[in-house]
Amino acid sequence: MFKNNKNPTPLMKWLKRLAPVLLVVVVAGVFLLVNTIDARKSQSNISYNDLVLMINDAETAEATINVRETYLEIVIKTTADDTSKIYSMPIQEGAALDTISTLLAQKGGDLTKVDFTDLRSTGIGYMVQKYSQFIFWGMLILLFLYMVKRNAGGGATLFSFMKSKAKLYDPEKGKLTFKDVAGLEDAKIEAQELIDSLKEPERFKDMGGRMPNGALFIGPPGTGKTLLAKAIAGEAGVSFIHGSASENVELFVGAGASKIRDLFGRARKIVEKGGKVILFIDELDAVGKARSNVKIGGHDEYEQTLGQLLTEMDGFENNESIIVIGATNRDDVLDPALVRPGRFDRKVYFELPLKKDRLAILELYAQKIKRGDDLDLKTIAEKTFQHSGAELENIVNDATLLAIREKANSVQQKHFDEAIDKVHLGARRKSITVSHKQRDRIATHEAGHALVGYHFEGRGGKRVEIVSIVPRRTAGGYVRTIAEEDIQLFSREQIEADIAMGLGSYVAEHKVYGDNCRGVSADLEQVTGLAYNMVTKWGMSKAIGPRCITAPHQAQYGMPEGQQANSEALLQKIDLEIDAILQDLRTQAEKIISDNEDTLLDLKETLLREEQIDRGTFLTIIEKNKRRQKGAE
Repeated sequence: MFKNNKNPTPLMKWLKRLAPVLLVVVVAGVFLLVNTIDARKSQSNISYNDLVLMINDAETAEATINVRETYLEIVIKTTADDTSKIYSMPIQEGAALDTISTLLAQKGGDLTKVDFTDLRSTGIGYMVQKYSQFIFWGMLILLFLYMVKRNAGGGATLFSFMKSKAKLYDPEKGKLTFKDVAGLEDAKIEAQELIDSLKEPERFKDMGGRMPNGALFIGPPGTGKTLLAKAIAGEAGVSFIHGSASENVELFVGAGASKIRDLFGRARKIVEKGGKVILFIDELDAVGKARSNVKIGGHDEYEQTLGQLLTEMDGFENNESIIVIGATNRDDVLDPALVRPGRFDRKVYFELPLKKDRLAILELYAQKIKRGDDLDLKTIAEKTFQHSGAELENIVNDATLLAIREKANSVQQKHFDEAIDKVHLGARRKSITVSHKQRDRIATHEAGHALVGYHFEGRGGKRVEIVSIVPRRTAGGYVRTIAEEDIQLFSREQIEADIAMGLGSYVAEHKVYGDNCRGVSADLEQVTGLAYNMVTKWGMSKAIGPRCITAPHQAQYGMPEGQQANSEALLQKIDLEIDAILQDLRTQAEKIISDNEDTLLDLKETLLREEQIDRGTFLTIIEKNKRRQKGAE
């Protein structure tokens, strides 16, 4: 066995990686050997009398008898066609060669045609043959045990895969409080009740109220669910156990339920020692999905794990020292038994931060960096509409890394601008070489977006902030826009502005080149989707009216999923309405491009020269061409 070496050599690393493969090869070799040894089972068995008749037959030219441990292998060679046939005959184990030849002679066999060969093994080969079945199954068991231990992780015991992988955090080490959580003011108010129940449980008893057993945190990824759970533990001064529900989904039936028992058992041990604990289960939907789709009578691993979770949470009733917090971004799929009162008494909803919350988050994370004089976090907060708290933290960190890479003295506004684009669109693809013809097409494409978008700014459209032809990820260029305010409910005017801006690239390419490239496919997909939703979901079509129409593959009005619920006449009417919306906005975009063709070309040339222009440069080009048009008039 390998020794526990903290710095294993490359050879040891490779041997450890190849260990399962080598074990499989050995097992396969043993299996092949067993098949080879048992190949005689497919041969014809004969008696001594039959053997004598074959030897004495006139057509038999030669007979070779190979003596093995428990049988004779007889090879009969005929004179007619010079072919050989193989037979086998059982003998007593350990029979002497002389005894076999004497017995054949007594029965009248012509030994002059017979050639005896003793092929019996005397060493390891015989032992392998004799105990091949035990060796084969032993290898399989060893392989199974090895894979189980490997799955359990390095340094783990053989059956540690039955134990929970949740981590216990000391309340005094790395303590987080509400001061470390920016934004989430509404969630903090809900969380305060959990803190009070842990710090002052007697207040609940005096009033005759029941303490909450648990809370369910619901919201998109990166919105601070885990962070707030840790802060609650820090504010209450209690232990914090952090586990992921997905770690309890196992291949072996019963393993997941065992992990759940171990997880809750660890929490009880803390309480037995006089402590209090918050048990945080992330990705709750991994084991908490509704059981409606589980087959009747099915007793699988998933159902056992969920059942054990429900049982354990029932066991926490009236326990003032333990609170369970679950987190998910898919509460709609959770089993009703899991989210009923008594298990998760509170539902706390997390949303993407608004501008004031984004500013608070940015200020919190920016405290650790060396800020430049030109850095305006309010502007950054405006530019990061619909960014989560985790994304904002990543932007601050990426901006800092960019400043370090440039060997700058501080983190400046340009570093944040680049970081925003990197998080949203990916890093710059500096290794890509784009031909002049392609760059010209891309510049026209992005200039069309920006120009049409600018003319819709006063009609519900977003403000054009950056126009770029710098390649990022799969995009050859992009236009970054900013909403004037955090939009929660989009009006028809705002949606039409987005569609018109999306069609700007298509119209601009047709105006300059007479056709378009496939680069407009993503734009067309987006605008078609918006128009489709306007007609079928948002009630923005007079012809269709206030009606929500589901797609044919979706369930509707209690009908089975996949059943057609819409008539052909209705579908045709929907198509006509979508076409009408797109054609109307295309016409408006075409008028803007035609009336401002010089501005379009000027924007294109500036992009080819500068690669990226900000709003100031963009507005300068717009105003310059406006004055030129007035002078021409």
